[in-house]
Amino acid sequence: MDELNRKKKQRLTWIVLYGGLQILPPLGQFLISYFVIRFNSEAAWGEIVNYLIFVNLAILFFNWGQNTYLIRAFSQNVQMVAVYWQESFCSRLVLLGLVQMVAIVFFYRDEVSCWWLSVWLWGAFGVRSFDPLPIYTRKLKGALSIEGGGLMMILIALWSHRSNLDTNYLLFLYAFLAVAKAMAYAFFYRRVVLKNWKWRFRKAFLVAAFPFFIPAMIGFVQSRIDLYGVAFYLSEETLGAYQVFFKAFSLFILGNRIIVSPFLKNIYRMPDTALQRLNHWMFGLGILGTAPVVIAFYYLLPWIYGINFSAWMYGLGYLMIVPFFGYAIQTHHLIKIEKEKQLVVVFLGAAFANICCNYILIPTYGALGAIASTAIVQWLLFFVFRILLGKSSKWQKINN
Repeated sequence: MDELNRKKKQRLTWIVLYGGLQILPPLGQFLISYFVIRFNSEAAWGEIVNYLIFVNLAILFFNWGQNTYLIRAFSQNVQMVAVYWQESFCSRLVLLGLVQMVAIVFFYRDEVSCWWLSVWLWGAFGVRSFDPLPIYTRKLKGALSIEGGGLMMILIALWSHRSNLDTNYLLFLYAFLAVAKAMAYAFFYRRVVLKNWKWRFRKAFLVAAFPFFIPAMIGFVQSRIDLYGVAFYLSEETLGAYQVFFKAFSLFILGNRIIVSPFLKNIYRMPDTALQRLNHWMFGLGILGTAPVVIAFYYLLPWIYGINFSAWMYGLGYLMIVPFFGYAIQTHHLIKIEKEKQLVVVFLGAAFANICCNYILIPTYGALGAIASTAIVQWLLFFVFRILLGKSSKWQKINN
């Protein structure tokens, strides 16, 4: 009994620490958006969102699927952790160089902003390179301290310069914070991945990690097409307000990840019937558990940010989140039965459908059209995944 209680306590500790590690970065993002909107304007924040969109896409590109690839590689050969990490870091520098050139092409008109954007990308590359280590080592306290320290730095910087939150200062703040965190992570994990340092560029790494990059890239872009559509069709003021609204609802997805991610090994070992029960439980949580939070958002966002969207926006936001809870476990179920290729095809189709819906709805209905488009696509994903799992179950029964 004592051993069982110890394991439960350990698992709960992992969830709490991992949850804190996942929550702190978006919390910092909310704080920055709050200060900019309150002490400057929604349009000023919308201008920064254009840079954020570019940086987030850049991070996904130069990460190149390293997280999943490295965690699997570390698990298979513990003695080679430093070698594998160094290969990943050195090989992906080529991708960072490509991103830097693209940044110059798009943002060359403002030399100061372009410089700070370049530094920000270098810092983000360093920080994201250490992403697999907290999960693999399960030594989360150090990473949590670094993220917490970064949050304190943000608070101090924002408060002390609240009357001068222009684009260049905010880009400087993002760049400085990214570089500082990268240096802190390097110091914390120096004995794990920086020992016996060698230049280890390997084209074979880029080839091997590519299959892990494609699904992540498609899923990421598909889930944010509405934000890109708002950035393309609507004003910076609307973009700034919509980004805060979108980030608030993304917290539901983050919460789901916090619950599920620490136990992926267990999920992949569960029998199909148990996975189905778990999926029904998660779907029920999405239907009943998210509604009170959405109602809270309806009152909190206007009060905190001064952002006013109609009740229709929040209703559609609720309809957007519920199906995600309905298929979150189903995606892992499909991975378990080796249906990764089907996942890629489905997410590609969802991305195309989202683009079409955005093209039709956003010019006419604005931000309401963007959230409606995402809600439609989320329900399509929910039903498609149900059909795929139903067919897989029937095929297994026939074979048995």
